Amino acid sequence: MIIPTPNLDLKYAEEREKRVRPEGMAQFVELKDDYSDLSKDLYVNYEALDRGKILSDGQDVKLLVIGAGHNGLLAAVRLIQAGGLTADDIVLVDKAGGYGGTWYYNRYPGLTCDVEGYTYVPLLEETGYRPKHRYCEGQEIREQSERIARTWNLKAQFGTRVRDLLWDEAAARWSVKMTQSLGPGKLDREITVRSQFVYVAPGVYPVGHIPKLAGFDDFRKHHSTFHTAGWDYTVTGGTQESPNLTELRDKKVAIVGTGATGVQVVPKVAEWAKHLYVFQRTPSYCWPRTQAVTDDDTWAKVAHGPGWQKERQENYNAVIAGEPATVDLVNDSWTAAKGFSVISGSSANGIITMDKIPQHMANLQALDAPLSERLRKRVEEEVHDKEIADSLKPWYYGWCKRPAFHDKYLTTFNKENVTLIDTNGKGVEKCTANGIIANGREYDVDVLILATGYTNGGGSFAPAARGGMRITGRDGKDLDEKFDAGWETLHGVATSGFPNLFFYTPTGAAGSSNFTYCLDEGAKQSAYIISAALRQAETPESVVVEVTKEAEEAWGTEVAKRAAWFAAFGNCTPSYLTAEGDAYKIPPEKMVAKARMASWGEGPNSYARHTEAYRATGRLDGIQVSS
Repeated sequence: MIIPTPNLDLKYAEEREKRVRPEGMAQFVELKDDYSDLSKDLYVNYEALDRGKILSDGQDVKLLVIGAGHNGLLAAVRLIQAGGLTADDIVLVDKAGGYGGTWYYNRYPGLTCDVEGYTYVPLLEETGYRPKHRYCEGQEIREQSERIARTWNLKAQFGTRVRDLLWDEAAARWSVKMTQSLGPGKLDREITVRSQFVYVAPGVYPVGHIPKLAGFDDFRKHHSTFHTAGWDYTVTGGTQESPNLTELRDKKVAIVGTGATGVQVVPKVAEWAKHLYVFQRTPSYCWPRTQAVTDDDTWAKVAHGPGWQKERQENYNAVIAGEPATVDLVNDSWTAAKGFSVISGSSANGIITMDKIPQHMANLQALDAPLSERLRKRVEEEVHDKEIADSLKPWYYGWCKRPAFHDKYLTTFNKENVTLIDTNGKGVEKCTANGIIANGREYDVDVLILATGYTNGGGSFAPAARGGMRITGRDGKDLDEKFDAGWETLHGVATSGFPNLFFYTPTGAAGSSNFTYCLDEGAKQSAYIISAALRQAETPESVVVEVTKEAEEAWGTEVAKRAAWFAAFGNCTPSYLTAEGDAYKIPPEKMVAKARMASWGEGPNSYARHTEAYRATGRLDGIQVSS
């Protein structure tokens, strides 16, 4: 029997206050400059890069896609399908050594997508690929990215960082400066190309970060230290394909971070380490995963006919949002976590206006309370020691942090070689030459693994900032400056003053725990605009496509009408979803602009219906086309 916690809102508020830090996102440092070694590409083949140069200085291309993860791949594929451009017209560039984006860099043991693979992995239907398991492992997702590139004959230049984009009005082209690294001891290649169109796809998790810790530099002079996005198998032993971490058998290991990554890493390291210390600031809600092999019967039901993947994705979106659905096709822990609709939006109760916020909040809290109580009860059932179990119980609304999903994480803390160091919201204090200090005590360790996440939602969603580049449009306008001033877009894919430039950003578009769906819908919209403009232009080679100011203002008004849906974030414990508390500091005079930059409050399916209706007209309303 699950007994409801009395004064639950008060308990949540108390726990939240423990974790609010005045420095917000400034408590972290990105893996750049002095810490760039923690984000170096461990998998790049520099000889292959040197042999496979695609771009030359001064070259002219039709479409440059910046980023070769899911976003960039979907943009390229949907543009080819829409017509007007062929694979020969498109070049992808990425700083990584291969396709996959976050799935290229992340290769840590236990890496598995927490969203069902049949729903998350892109273009399964089009490629005919059948995932091995219900929840795909990281290597398989990276291989699907490579399969997509082969299927559509895409070409990419890797090891290449784009630094600067400048709109050339006279040429009607983007001048793009980039640097290709060819490896240690070799000079970088400086390249400038001209591109008629540019699609910016920097990814959701572009840069890892770590907490600022006194003594950290001294500690890592003496001890192996790495971030999970750059898992060092030379330290641990094993490979991604065979993660036997034999080099940890005589090591005391510390893992800092218990979010979605930490939850997957901890059980694997615990199998091998002499002793494992897990440092926790805030526990995660940990749902069961219920992994399963994809057998013939399962696949026949899943891939039942044309359009099956989009149908499954939209059913997933609808069930989480509490929207009408005759059946729950996915039927897993994600679709049970209906409170997470706070992240994605919902059309179930119409548009939430300001006067409806109190009832909206009450509805969400009533929906979330029994789910959170059940998950705290699960901790009691799986963890034998009561004190440890109590420390692993989360006390915040289920939508405040991305939940985790694992069948072995909680029981790992029953092992004698595993110690939970709960910091009660404070985090690790500092490092010494010998170890880590938390709660006033030093823990001697041999290896430090940082599962501390990324500068993602808490950073800027501006495409330029996320891609680490400068984008200068008409009349010297800087894209980041426009974003920071409160930019608006048309459908989240283009903005005035930056012709022939496309992207996907949740500000003005949709969000979802299955972000692949959102990226795909944005790619379809960009592909339609570009292909339609090319078809109607008298001289396609000189066509210029630009959103009008009136169109983006009108769309911003529609976005703002629905922004009150996200009011529930105001009571959240700090996380990347609230910019570690910085979101609480927005002055009232800026809230109106922020509302016009919100995600689509009626959810991803509603966003897709709006963009599909736009495409069905066959027109380019709100788009100025010239040539």
